[in-house]
Amino acid sequence: VHMGPTKTGSTLIQQESKMLKETFQSDGYEMPWAARIDDGAFVSHGYNPAANQKNFALCFVPLGVRKDTKMRNRCLPELLAYGLDIAARNQSIFLSAEHFGWITREGVDKLADYLSPWDKTTAVVFYRRFHDLLVSRYNQNTKTRRLQDEPKWEQSILDLVSHHLQNVKKNIFSVSHLSLLVPRLRTRFDEVLVLNFHDQSRGGPHADLFCQPSLNMTNMCKAIRDQGPTPHMNSGINLDYSNLAYAAKKAGLVDIDSDKRMVDVANAARIYHRDALDSIPFARVCPPSSEIEQLWSFSLRYELEFFPETDVDDMKSDFETFSTAKLCTVDVEQTLKVKSWQDFFRGA
Repeated sequence: VHMGPTKTGSTLIQQESKMLKETFQSDGYEMPWAARIDDGAFVSHGYNPAANQKNFALCFVPLGVRKDTKMRNRCLPELLAYGLDIAARNQSIFLSAEHFGWITREGVDKLADYLSPWDKTTAVVFYRRFHDLLVSRYNQNTKTRRLQDEPKWEQSILDLVSHHLQNVKKNIFSVSHLSLLVPRLRTRFDEVLVLNFHDQSRGGPHADLFCQPSLNMTNMCKAIRDQGPTPHMNSGINLDYSNLAYAAKKAGLVDIDSDKRMVDVANAARIYHRDALDSIPFARVCPPSSEIEQLWSFSLRYELEFFPETDVDDMKSDFETFSTAKLCTVDVEQTLKVKSWQDFFRGA
């Protein structure tokens, strides 16, 4: 059971298991693809791994998470029935859903009882560095913002960092999340693997999972390795140009009245910055040193809890890069004081 959590490569893992479905079956693994029963037969639901696995996981997570009545946001008992059909045929089952990361102690017991027909159960979770996870989650929530989503335009990564540091014990992305989840899983699962999202020795998170010796996914592992580097899915984007365009709009330098217009202006700004200004680095605003130190402390403590052998100097170097780049935002006030940028937006 792959449990995510969010922003740790789950989309790629699910897509690989879809594309290499026959290879997976050759290793004796099946997934609960069927979503309904017609005349007693299980029927495919479009081979949508993310949707089907989510609907499966929502049978075991807290009621508050699965109370939505929409098909995509509720438990489908038919998927549970299909899973037991897999067991009846003496096949292994592979489950992958970020929603399992919300599972409570009661949910773990319910899931373990459901999985009792199988001889061995393994839970897999991925660890991602606290500061890296914050940036990724912010980008995920922001990159699809629409023009009318004013709060998403007004909140910067700086605001998110401050919020999470002030409420770290209450937040799912806090240092306590896996610290609580992993011991909970160990009470009922035969094996709990905590894999390092940053370890590229096997080729990335998807290969790290499929090539775990104890999971006996030999053919799947070989197929993943043979296909070479896989493009990162659900990637983050550079928000500098849309942030700059939005600030120029507020300053009255450019008219933007639709989402398409926002995209066009931001893309034009990116091209202008590259071609006319040789990509001269923007002035940036970064978190205050007190927050940087606190964030480093959380990140380091979290990593050493699961990977005590980590190279602290290497991690520190990674963190320092984040603290002067991805944890910062473009200084729109200073940038828009530059005449060349004013002229660009007035003519956009």
